[in-house]
Amino acid sequence: MKIHIQRSEDVETVREAHSLAFPRDPWPGDDHEYWLATDGNGRVVGFASAIYWGDLKTVFLSRAAVVESAQGTGLQRRFISARVRWAKTIPGCEFVWTYVERWNYASLYNLLRCGFMALSCHRLGVKWHALVLHLRHGSVPPLGRIFKRA
Repeated sequence: MKIHIQRSEDVETVREAHSLAFPRDPWPGDDHEYWLATDGNGRVVGFASAIYWGDLKTVFLSRAAVVESAQGTGLQRRFISARVRWAKTIPGCEFVWTYVERWNYASLYNLLRCGFMALSCHRLGVKWHALVLHLRHGSVPPLGRIFKRA
């Protein structure tokens, strides 16, 4: 299956895909950047989103979803890579941060394969793993402020 990824400003299409993938979750927001994946017939087979928090020098990977027929094609890693490339173009951006539900081992594995480091959150009583990617070596992410914002 040939799949094409591109950034998109078609918020309505992304909203529709989001409501199908995450029917109980709130919409991340119109201020996020969005990427759509389409198959050879132009059908949407996935989407991803991210937002830059300038005060934290951090890009937050806020959502990603892949339809069942496109799972196993490496699409999620391609979405991660596309958003990290975008983060690297932002002057002053030092980190890329995200989280995954504790049971979502496929996403956790993909993020680790893309260079993210898992952070220990067991004392926070949360039901997810936090992950960070350092874009500039030697910097320390403002984790307390990031956790409050997310």
